[in-house]
Amino acid sequence: MMDSSALDAIKQKIVRNVVIPDFDFSKQEFQILATIRYDPNFTHVFASQELVETDDDFSSQLDPQLTSLMDSSSFLQQSDDSVGKDDFLEYLDYNDTSNSSVLSSPISGIFDMSSSGVFHRDPVLQGLYETANYSVKAGASQGQSQSPGEDESTDASLWSIYYNRFFLLGEHYKRLKLALDFFQWPLALTPKVFLTQLVHSLPVQGSMSIEDKMRALLNVNVSYKMRVLVSKDGNMKIEAHELPRFPGYFPDTHEYIVRNLLSGFLDGEPTWDVYINTEPINVSPFTTFKTTKREHYNKARENMEQLKRDIPDQRPKSEILVYNNLYQLMEGSITNVAVKSQVGTDSDAVRYTTPYLASGCLCGVTRYFLLRKGLLQEDAIDIRDLHLGDEIILFNGIMGCVKGVIRNSVDFSGV
Repeated sequence: MMDSSALDAIKQKIVRNVVIPDFDFSKQEFQILATIRYDPNFTHVFASQELVETDDDFSSQLDPQLTSLMDSSSFLQQSDDSVGKDDFLEYLDYNDTSNSSVLSSPISGIFDMSSSGVFHRDPVLQGLYETANYSVKAGASQGQSQSPGEDESTDASLWSIYYNRFFLLGEHYKRLKLALDFFQWPLALTPKVFLTQLVHSLPVQGSMSIEDKMRALLNVNVSYKMRVLVSKDGNMKIEAHELPRFPGYFPDTHEYIVRNLLSGFLDGEPTWDVYINTEPINVSPFTTFKTTKREHYNKARENMEQLKRDIPDQRPKSEILVYNNLYQLMEGSITNVAVKSQVGTDSDAVRYTTPYLASGCLCGVTRYFLLRKGLLQEDAIDIRDLHLGDEIILFNGIMGCVKGVIRNSVDFSGV
């Protein structure tokens, strides 16, 4: 656990910028929560909806610029106390003023799809896929292990593959450690132990070693929402909930990620309805950190259901924007958000602005990722400046980024 002086510095920053001074969380009953997307399509191109059938179908390049902000070796070599005060403070207060965050080119250009779309054949990675595929073709159980002479580079590649299959895992770990230290809950958790527990929680038949389980699931195209729950006594529980597949075929992992998890930045019609809440919510550690104490968000979603009754031609999915007592936009009830605006007279130049953490919004991992990639800028956003028809980007670590449009207006004339 972080030393007391470092922890005090972090708490002071959070309380000064975010939390109301007299808030007492010591008697609150809750669990710290993390939700992480596990997706084999981040590291593997599947030929169909089923298991890969031929060796020619393997494309095994990892694409860390789209799934992480640190490489797997750096993550796995960290110790439990290697995340220090400066790391946490940067996470809480990242604002790269050198990046204007003005987008005038397609998102594919920002992530250099032209160079990443051509896959090289890493012999170790391809060997892993071929071995796993051979076991399936031969009718062997999916848990069949490789020969005892398997070298260390193969094991290292397995760990690298699975690290990259958990979206933004390094950032999830950092935020989880920050929450544990903030609430002073005892849980010694190294990055490798965290990844091990996540892989162990993936559904598979039979009991096997961690490496054998990785091989068994290597060619299985099933994605999961991993729900990590940590209690006050330091116990951790992980649930795996199967996610629906994205429709369509994607020839490489890069296109899969951009088209699906970053689709909110692409051309196209909004797919979500967005509503403005009719009342502010109180800022607390339960808005800054992801926990199971969600009464404020549940109440906002109840308000959303009332607002939807007056809206014709509703889209299948909807979100509601919440704001604090200063009428500053914070976030959505299940997402962080950014507001789209045009820059100057150039119709192709747009800016996406997300609220400061000082508004009380969740320090979301996808929010942090998009800021680091230069896709967002931070600023204070007055909820009273948002209007019917405004375009909003919604994002979280499970669904990525989607496009929404505001469907209601709120009368703020009395405030």
